[in-house]
Amino acid sequence: MSQTKFTELRKLVRDQIKAHLLPSDTKPKQVTASPLIHATRCSLCKDLIPLGDSMYTIAFDGVSAGLQQAQVHFECHAAWQAEVGHIDTDAYPFTTDTLLRFHKAIRDALKADDDTPPDTPKPHGVRATSDWGKDRDDVERQLRARGISFTPIVW
Repeated sequence: MSQTKFTELRKLVRDQIKAHLLPSDTKPKQVTASPLIHATRCSLCKDLIPLGDSMYTIAFDGVSAGLQQAQVHFECHAAWQAEVGHIDTDAYPFTTDTLLRFHKAIRDALKADDDTPPDTPKPHGVRATSDWGKDRDDVERQLRARGISFTPIVW
């Protein structure tokens, strides 16, 4: 996913939170990921989730945002998590595939910042924002605990 697309998704998340169409809390009741076997529209971006891709179903307590659950692309879920706060891998369990995707998203954001010319604002502020480091540490801790091989992200 391009940096521009992720930035647009984060803006869409902010807009939907302000309109009370999406919750602003980071503790959903449950998150599940499953391969998509029939066409479904993403609750966030409204695009079709491609057959065979993972669909993330996020269940919420109460109706604080006017909905009980949302079905979203991985990228839309990552944008929502990035916008509302830190990825808490202890709050609810992620699949190994999801953890690896989060890890890649953190690595890609760091690369996008590093590839930004000097004296230009960094698109993510990875090194300037402690939440990125917390997310990286949580994801890598879970991957280690599962015995999954990965290249640690260093900055």
